[in-house]
Amino acid sequence: MALGAILLASVFAEAQERRRPDTCQYQIPLGDLPNLAGTLRLSGRTRNEAITFQIERARIPAAGTEIHLFIRHSSDLDRVRSFISVTLNYALLRSLRLDYDGETEVVIPVSPELLKRQNELLLSVQHFSSSAKSAAEMWTEIDGRSFVLVRCKDERPVL
Repeated sequence: MALGAILLASVFAEAQERRRPDTCQYQIPLGDLPNLAGTLRLSGRTRNEAITFQIERARIPAAGTEIHLFIRHSSDLDRVRSFISVTLNYALLRSLRLDYDGETEVVIPVSPELLKRQNELLLSVQHFSSSAKSAAEMWTEIDGRSFVLVRCKDERPVL
């Protein structure tokens, strides 16, 4: 009897799994986009740079979508006052201090409702020097390994 219940539960779970909409995920490498083409350097006291990208037409964005940014900056920034802001389609996602050493990966969750077919990711920096460096010597870089991870539901009909 117990074996029959386990077998029935297994068959029921498999049927439930088949009824779920197909889920998928894919990456959009920012370094491969024509308007970025590798590492993006934001230098000067303030700087804004827009990166445009498209999502796949046949897929609906789902929960769990993320932006992964690999960020490094010049060592002489004032770590208390220097920051970077990340905006997607005019919605501020995150503003963070540039208070770490070396390179760091920042993972920013994205609400699926924010993604459109055509998207604009705006990166804005505000730099302050901890020494007498000129504005041209202050910088933040977004490495070309950065990417958007789109989790999605497959909208294509099953044949």
